[in-house]
Amino acid sequence: MSKITIPAGKKIRILKNGQPILSEKINLTLDSEIQVSLSSSFTPLFGDQANSSLNAIGSVSKDLLGWGGSASFKESGFLIWSGTDPINFNFTTTLHMTYSGREEVFEPAKSLMKIPLPASQETSEGFGLIAPGPSLLSLFKNTQAKTDLYSIRIGMFYIDKVIITKVEPTFSPECDSEGYPTYISLSIDCSSLYIATQQMIENLGPKDVAY
Repeated sequence: MSKITIPAGKKIRILKNGQPILSEKINLTLDSEIQVSLSSSFTPLFGDQANSSLNAIGSVSKDLLGWGGSASFKESGFLIWSGTDPINFNFTTTLHMTYSGREEVFEPAKSLMKIPLPASQETSEGFGLIAPGPSLLSLFKNTQAKTDLYSIRIGMFYIDKVIITKVEPTFSPECDSEGYPTYISLSIDCSSLYIATQQMIENLGPKDVAY
């Protein structure tokens, strides 16, 4: 069997707490462009309610005293920063079968599909759901245990401390002899754990992180 060489720019590597989540035999490659969303929100200096109140006072003053008017002025529309969103990005990848739909496609896809979902807790310690994503207590203690933090490398694109928020699988209509799909495409949405900063953008480029 001939060996397929995957261009380095298309290789995808997903690690959980520093460890690969899929076997090295499973090759994830990029099917789409990587769309990155970077945004901040801004609000008017005084806000609509404050302007409305000042305008009302000015109108009453004009009616009663003969002077006054609109309290609005162009500087009231000055926008100030109120917050910045985390880095959000999306990509698609496809698992293809070469010898086993179960080993190469179905089981790896299940591992990815479980990431954004809670787990059932049915032990002597209690019932309920174990939330996906990092543990707030672990983050405050700066420990790696149970943080469920991911890092993702796609070619030169690299980002650390990532939460995988959404996984959408599309199953192939064809199946192998055992009934497993011959390929599954996955659309994966990710978000940085913290709000985006200029320093984080500086770190998006090539890093000494092995594939």
